[in-house]
Amino acid sequence: MLPLFFQEEVDMFNENDDINFVSAMLKKQLGLTVIQQDIKLFDKSNFFEQLSFKAEVATDDLLFYLDSYIEELIKHKAPYSETEVLRNKIKYLFKVYEKSGFQKITIRGYHNAHSTMKFFDIATSILAASESLPEYDEFQKGLRKEIYQNRMSVDGKVLIARYALKQFFHSDFGDFIYEFEKKITECLFNSLQVIKSVKNSFHSLGQYQYHRRVNHELMLHLELNTDEYPACMPDLYIGFNESEGTTGAYCDDEKLIRLYTCVSSGHDVPVMMNVRFTGSDGSVKCESSHGTFSSVGPCGRVQICDRAALIHEAIEEFRDGV
Repeated sequence: MLPLFFQEEVDMFNENDDINFVSAMLKKQLGLTVIQQDIKLFDKSNFFEQLSFKAEVATDDLLFYLDSYIEELIKHKAPYSETEVLRNKIKYLFKVYEKSGFQKITIRGYHNAHSTMKFFDIATSILAASESLPEYDEFQKGLRKEIYQNRMSVDGKVLIARYALKQFFHSDFGDFIYEFEKKITECLFNSLQVIKSVKNSFHSLGQYQYHRRVNHELMLHLELNTDEYPACMPDLYIGFNESEGTTGAYCDDEKLIRLYTCVSSGHDVPVMMNVRFTGSDGSVKCESSHGTFSSVGPCGRVQICDRAALIHEAIEEFRDGV
């Protein structure tokens, strides 16, 4: 659940909605908490040509994907005993990383290029500080060994021997980071496709018009307005927490992702249905707007939720005004 950002005036296809969605996807799929201010969505000629972010995360933020990574290895027939050892060693290396004074990892994510996670090479640093040269006497060699033990000890244990540290850091651990970077790019790319599909759904339904003659003096007009109601889309996914007499708004990630997924596929799109009655001379006799949801059927047919009931409501308003 992420804090929600509001604006006094909100336009069609509110960028805050899109960025909240990207943030929710990064959290759900990869366990990354990326605040909205760190996400950049550049729209050039309405084609959303760049989606990226730069964020500082803690090693704990990587544990969610670590579990997914291990599960994927198991699916590909990697022995369970080996994958559990790998999981524990990567978690252990995270703690060594923090112990070495590095609390944050810089991530740069791109939808159209390889994303990067910047780790300091602690393996080279620790090995250099604990290197034992042939000319050292036993005391000096023992001191170098003690330096390694101290730098690598977590909860009184050293899980990676000195001779294996460099290989583990650049191979097993490096493979994990590389796959994580690929998943970040994949997540951003897929999120961008959904955002573009959402925009297309709104644009398509915004073209809908329906006209029918009621009698020789009256004409019924129906239009779907997607320029106003989508500005209220946050109402469909915000939640409220009450604590000590205060109420705070937050973004419900699951609802937001479900909303974007539905709208991107043309289902349950939030719209305003404008109902207008005109006379034989074209003058407007009555006009009203009703919030509803609309979908596009398999053959492109537009289906409006509660269409008949909303028209009936508009007719009653027309009669009351006559």
